[in-house]
Amino acid sequence: MAKAKIGLYVLLFSCFFQPVVGGVQASEYTPLMQWTEEQYGTTVSKFDEEHKNLFRFVNQLHRSIVESRERSIVKHNLDALVSYVVEHFRSEEEMMQSKGFEGYEAHKRSHDKFVETCVNLQEQFAGKYSKTGT
Repeated sequence: MAKAKIGLYVLLFSCFFQPVVGGVQASEYTPLMQWTEEQYGTTVSKFDEEHKNLFRFVNQLHRSIVESRERSIVKHNLDALVSYVVEHFRSEEEMMQSKGFEGYEAHKRSHDKFVETCVNLQEQFAGKYSKTGT
């Protein structure tokens, strides 16, 4: 899942620090991330399904940006992604604790740092557009 987290970081940072020039037509859109069993499978079906959903949220946000959708749509998709990330991490952490996962503390710290990054980006997005009114 490390590759997925890297992809998500790239998406989040590129979305907010680089302007989108023009939009692509809906028929031209190519998803940013594609889930495959070989690359991202965990052998835990619950988490594989959650990871697939996470990829859907990432691609939905990405698509709303590259197609130059309204700010309110991008904000909705960003908020939905962050909410899903928080819920997924909570679920994953509960499972790790219940199974006595040895690397739990380090994994939890990486989750916490990632959520903090997401929340900071939400705040930056809200601040950036509240000043311009767009």
